[in-house]
Amino acid sequence: MKQLDKRQITGWIAVAFSILITCVWAFCGIIENFHEGWYYESLLSNVGLMFVQYLSPMLIFMGVTLISISWPRFGGLLHAIVALLAVLVF
Repeated sequence: MKQLDKRQITGWIAVAFSILITCVWAFCGIIENFHEGWYYESLLSNVGLMFVQYLSPMLIFMGVTLISISWPRFGGLLHAIVALLAVLVF
């Protein structure tokens, strides 16, 4: 069995936190969407609005996580940029 070095362990811990944040955001977004109710009569319009309003941050974070798994250095840079943008926005 191959030994994991500290960089790999740190990377997989970061992936676990990213997946946790993505799952929590998706869960809360779905709950908030159904809490506020449906706005349009069309199911497709309501689902599209749900993705734009409540699930777009989750999709962005999931995309950054997948990029981080494929290209760790570029993904780390993207995580830093997203964190700085979140600090500026919130």
